[in-house]
Order: sequence, then structure tokens, then C-alpha cells
Amino acid sequence: MKARVTCLVIGGVMVALAGSGCGGGDDTESAPTPDELAAELLAPGDLDGAWSVTVPDEDVADLSGVVTDEMQDQLPGFALCPDASEEAQTTATALGWDAFMQLELETDDPIQPPDDRTGHMIFLQQYLAATDPADTTTTFDLLRQGSEACLGDFEADEEGPGYVEMMNVPDLGDDSFGVLMTVEEAGGWAEWRLHHVIVRDGPTLMILVVTDIRAGDGAEPYFAIDDIGAIAQTAVNKL
Repeated sequence: MKARVTCLVIGGVMVALAGSGCGGGDDTESAPTPDELAAELLAPGDLDGAWSVTVPDEDVADLSGVVTDEMQDQLPGFALCPDASEEAQTTATALGWDAFMQLELETDDPIQPPDDRTGHMIFLQQYLAATDPADTTTTFDLLRQGSEACLGDFEADEEGPGYVEMMNVPDLGDDSFGVLMTVEEAGGWAEWRLHHVIVRDGPTLMILVVTDIRAGDGAEPYFAIDDIGAIAQTAVNKL
């Protein structure tokens, strides 16, 4: 058994863990500013469905999408399992972000605890950071190596048990990979499907997390893997 790849808690939602089109980055380009990155974040109108902006903490959230120093402290860090190399674990926990957005999708059958525990809750988190392209490449490679080391089952702790597997995604930016984490809610009444797409393009690193919490008999996964790829492509097209 292995520990989970990543675990974040934002607004009560556990999540893990640029060019346009099929994008090819220019290694000589300068890193965009936080304001420039924030302007490239996904907005509700970019995606099909009734998406809306939510904030993890109204007291510190900057609705522009820029991650302030105070907000940076409120965003929990990523953590790779012990099977990842020490360098990969250190890189993951040291990640900092320049821009962040959280969206929620209104569904036809939403989960409304504590009484209604059937249906879906859907969240999307997008994290953007920019550094020297060489540093972005190194960070991306270590995140991929660490994620691959953490595939398989993991035991229950506060949640779980669960399973981590690689997820097929389109060719995005200069390089990309996907990870799907499936976690059983404590008590077994729901399942979390956390779809992670990690992309690098030039100086920009993006982590996109689409979380589908499904509960009740007959509640199938809300998204096909191709749907996640299409959302990620839309995000990269804006960078």
C-alpha cells in the first residue's frame, strides 16, 4: 500500500495535485507577472455548464485571481508519498503560486449534506506559477517522477482507502501529464474522483484539479476522461 499522491483542502474540498492551441513555448520568453497570469485564468463563461466562482476563504481571497502573500499562506501545499524521491517531495512541498481560481459547477442533482447525500458536487481549481523556463522544466519533471512513484493503492487515514493512476490527457503546452486519484469518503457514503492535469509551457506551470464527489446508488462519474482533457485544453488555450 502507498500513501496518496497529493492532498489539499480548499473550502472543504480535498484536491491534489502555456502558449495557445497545441502550444510550443519559447524558452527565451520572460516569465509573466501575477497580474498577467490572473488574466489568463479560467472564467465561468469559458466552460460548458453553469459554473460560478467560489473562494476558499472570503477574508483573504483576491477575486482578481492574484495570489497575495496572505492568500499564499491559506493555500495548503502539495505532498508526494514517501515512495517519491526526496528531491521530488521537497519540490512539491515548496510549490508557490502566482494565480489561483476555484469554480463550482451547478448540477441537476447536487449533494446537499447533511440530509441529501445523493448526486454530485463538482469543483475545479486552477493554479498558475511562472519562473525561469529551465526551473519550470525541472519542477515539472520532478512532479511527474514523484507522481509515477506513488501510483497504486493507498491506505485509509482521515479519508480513504483510495487508488492513484495515470490519466491520459492531450498533448498540452510543452509537456503535460494527468493523474486520477479515487478516494472513498469516510464512512463509505461517497467517492471522490480527483482529476489532476499538470502542464508546463515556457515559464508557466499549471496544475488543474477537477474534483467530482459522487454519492448514491447509480451515480456514475460526472466526467469522462476526454471531458477533463477538453477542460484542460481550454485552460491552456488562454495562456
